[in-house]
Amino acid sequence: MGNPGAGKSTLLNSLMGEALFKSGLNIGGGLTYQLDEIKHKNGHFLDTPGLADESLRKEAGKAISEGLRMGGQFKVLFFVTEQRGRVVQQDATTIQLVHEAAPEIGDEYGIIVNMVSKGVLKKLNNSEMAKHDFLNALFAGIPDANRCIYSNIFFVGKVDVLEDEDNVVVPPETIIDANGLSFRKFIDEVVPEILISEEKVEDVNIEKFTEMTRKLEKMATEMKLKDETWKEERRQFEKKRIKDAEEHKKKMEELLEMERKNAEAKSKVQEAKIQEAEEKSKKETEENLRLKAVSKA
Repeated sequence: MGNPGAGKSTLLNSLMGEALFKSGLNIGGGLTYQLDEIKHKNGHFLDTPGLADESLRKEAGKAISEGLRMGGQFKVLFFVTEQRGRVVQQDATTIQLVHEAAPEIGDEYGIIVNMVSKGVLKKLNNSEMAKHDFLNALFAGIPDANRCIYSNIFFVGKVDVLEDEDNVVVPPETIIDANGLSFRKFIDEVVPEILISEEKVEDVNIEKFTEMTRKLEKMATEMKLKDETWKEERRQFEKKRIKDAEEHKKKMEELLEMERKNAEAKSKVQEAKIQEAEEKSKKETEENLRLKAVSKA
């Protein structure tokens, strides 16, 4: 999910390995104006329109709700952009309104900060505080329970081969962030999978979009004026959330591995019992045949 021009379709095409979603340059807006769904060998993809375009906002809200109401297992991705190093506040509004419509998402999602200019990307990669300032502004007004951990956020610089081109496909393994993480690995191993219940998804309240954007812009401005002590406390808080999430993930993986081994051991015991019973049955059959042969003799 993301607003017009955020590059959703381009990166989804990357994951599929072919240009199935229409992508590229569209003067005045994005190219996605309805829910696009593609079932592909590489996954089941839903490309939803953004809420920023006022003329298409009603249809976009319906499309997002329609996609989420399909229910089941999802990997939710929000696409956001920056302008001269600043958060596009309409992106934050979209995240907030989608959470209100589908509260089960919580903090279990990923964010793609897409098409970041080279200068801004260099600054964000070289300064942890600059990156935290950017993300604090993005999440201003969004409750902690609905803020994904910062390691679930993938920064993508502008890709020259995609600049103003239509339906170009770039392999996801070649899109790499400052930590050496590929886009493919980010999707497969970092973005969490969540269960969304059809009956728990409400309509996206598009009527709140303009008012909420103003409110979040004000909160983001106030956030920037916070003193360094507050910013450092916030940074440490986010680092702890990442650490806690990693420990939880590790414990869950260990638990799943233990369950797999237990299931495997039970399966082997069951197979041994079946084999023993078959051998016993075979011997009894052979013995009965032998006795019959002796009796006839």
